Amino acid sequence: MYAAKKAGRNCWRFYEAIMQAEAYEKVLLTNSLHHAVERGELLLHYQPQVSVDSGAVVGFEALLRWNSPEHGSISPVQFIPLAEQSGLIHAIGEWVLREACRFARWLADQGWGHIHVAINVSPYQLCSDRFIASVRDALNDFGVEPCRLKLEITETVLIVSLEESTRRLGELQGMGVQFALEDFGTGYSSLTYLQHLPVKTLKIDKSFIDMDIGG
Repeated sequence: MYAAKKAGRNCWRFYEAIMQAEAYEKVLLTNSLHHAVERGELLLHYQPQVSVDSGAVVGFEALLRWNSPEHGSISPVQFIPLAEQSGLIHAIGEWVLREACRFARWLADQGWGHIHVAINVSPYQLCSDRFIASVRDALNDFGVEPCRLKLEITETVLIVSLEESTRRLGELQGMGVQFALEDFGTGYSSLTYLQHLPVKTLKIDKSFIDMDIGG
């Protein structure tokens, strides 16, 4: 059933031994992920965001990585869906948020208070009743100006509820938090939705700029 869903639904798949092996691996990874934060296995790499006009660094994007003693280096593409499915995304997202604010505080202390820090936010986090309070607490605890935090969301937040997502984003915008829409073009691909979202930055999906060099 899960293999058929993964293939795009409205189809069928025969059972194969590899399916059981993949399911077992997911269980092992999920169990290990439960302890990743407390064991200090997660880390953030900060990728500079540079202005095309001036060449100056205007921000950093926090990229989450997981180095597991049992499983080695695990790609976010692999462990983020597991975190969302298991509900661990809330604890992990909280850790990312606070670490990013800690880094923003460090930047300000070094005289780079004009630089923002961006983090990815899962739709599951945004839908949590606790999320707005978590953002407010992290900003206050580290003394970070709200405008120095940029939350990167995907178009999938619109699938849950456009009205509710807009309300939550609007409340965060009222605090001064910035937003970016990531992977634009892979979901709704409609500029209409942008009229309802407090988003000032679009991150165009790379499928729009990839070129067939061999053509």
